[in-house]
Amino acid sequence: MPLDRKSWEYRRDMDLSDVLTLQELIATLAETVSCGGNLLVNIGPTSDGTIPPVFEERLLQMGQWLGVNADAIYDNKPWHYQNDTTPRGYGKF
Repeated sequence: MPLDRKSWEYRRDMDLSDVLTLQELIATLAETVSCGGNLLVNIGPTSDGTIPPVFEERLLQMGQWLGVNADAIYDNKPWHYQNDTTPRGYGKF
């Protein structure tokens, strides 16, 4: 998944509102890991290969969050049974 909502590559006209927030990244990571998946986060470097500061900031924030919550991610076990067809709060899983 790209950090930029509108592109997989660097855009000069990118606005800060186009970049996923830390909370959105964590929510996506938790959902992906809970189902047994891995998350690949794409950052688009500039033409000279540098990483834009906002992408660097998000990666550092994710690293800090993982430093505190690593056990919840790396020691996680995927669901044995998943039923996304039943609305939450209804029926038994």
